[in-house]
Amino acid sequence: MSPARTPSHLLPLDVDRLRRVCMTLRNIGPIEVVEETESTHADLMTMAANGAEDGTVLIAENQTNGRGRSGRVWISQQYTDVIISYLARVPLPADRMPTVNFHMGLAVSDALQQLCGNNLKLKWPNDLLIYDKKVGGILAESHVPPGNLANAYAVISLGLNVNTELADLPAPVNEEATTIATYMKRPMDRTAILLKILDALDFYRTEMVHGEVPAERWNSRAAWVGETVTVNQERKKVSGKLRGIRQDGALELIGDSGQIVAVTHGDLLRRA
Repeated sequence: MSPARTPSHLLPLDVDRLRRVCMTLRNIGPIEVVEETESTHADLMTMAANGAEDGTVLIAENQTNGRGRSGRVWISQQYTDVIISYLARVPLPADRMPTVNFHMGLAVSDALQQLCGNNLKLKWPNDLLIYDKKVGGILAESHVPPGNLANAYAVISLGLNVNTELADLPAPVNEEATTIATYMKRPMDRTAILLKILDALDFYRTEMVHGEVPAERWNSRAAWVGETVTVNQERKKVSGKLRGIRQDGALELIGDSGQIVAVTHGDLLRRA
């Protein structure tokens, strides 16, 4: 009796295919794929400090201590998800560096358009939702030497749930999350999805240097526009109807008296 074959959607990424296709993308590469690491984001920040070149991509088949925004942990399973960090050496001042986060969100939205259509939404500032459940998250971190924008850089990382078994995730994560496979009702080819993301990221990398978010484009894909939301900050809560984001990435809410309130940080919740 022949040994059981591993299902195709649980196989390692096709690294040769990734590298072959990405050789045609101006702003992508070199690409490194590792079997396992604690955090691709931390690793690439170290590589960037040691001179890694613009466009470097670090991908992991498994991540044991992935980071989310505000120190949260990103949980992944081997050979099931897309875990990627990207180095962008962009000469932007520190107050404009957060805009690169929104370009990654748009790249993923573009890449998944054929699969998810308008059911994939961008949640400010860095989450990806399908039917209000989290399917992905983005983390951006930058280094801007004082008076030396030429050596500034940002590392932008993405964790995307592709074929993860939700039942294997701990509560309450398994109730708040979803996957591309769950939405599509079939296992997905991670290599094909990753190639679409890198192709879209190649385009958005050229826009990052402007230090502005294409706000109209981002808002057209944003979650909860026109709905009453609350942004939880460390010492206060800000509520209002979600208007959208500005070119600098700040979130705009419409208050009870019609005034526009700009919010630059916090956790966005749908309920007031």
